[in-house]
Amino acid sequence: MTGGELFPASAWVQAVFVCLFIVFVIYFLSWQRKVNKENQDFQRSLAQEAQNHADAESSKWQAFIEASNDKWRAFNKEQRVENNTAMDSVHNSIAEVNSSLTDVNKSLSNLTNVTGKMVQMMDEVRSDIREHDVQAKEIKALVEKPAPKTRAKKPANGTLPTE
Repeated sequence: MTGGELFPASAWVQAVFVCLFIVFVIYFLSWQRKVNKENQDFQRSLAQEAQNHADAESSKWQAFIEASNDKWRAFNKEQRVENNTAMDSVHNSIAEVNSSLTDVNKSLSNLTNVTGKMVQMMDEVRSDIREHDVQAKEIKALVEKPAPKTRAKKPANGTLPTE
């Protein structure tokens, strides 16, 4: 059996079926291409919308970050000015304390010298007092010593001498 025996139609009828099949295949392929093109266009439009949305979000984030950075820069600049002012105040205070400490050091040095001189004077006074005590003891010993008894000669007449 051959293919022609299956379809008992004349050659013209078979040619019409073949042409109709070819037209159907061509129509189906063109329709398929059209659907694919529409699908690709739709996918491109979705991708473009997604890209536009991402660009918009990125722009929003960049604007937000830029604004935040500007605020931080302004804050840091203000803090730097305040910190520099505070550091200048601290520097001046330290200079004043250093000056005061120099004055205190001079005063302590002077006090040390004066105290040293006072100690020398006190040693001299103690030495003088010891010498005075020794002299006072000598004088006391002389004063407390009993006076030697002098013997008066009796006059021969038995009266006491008068002066």
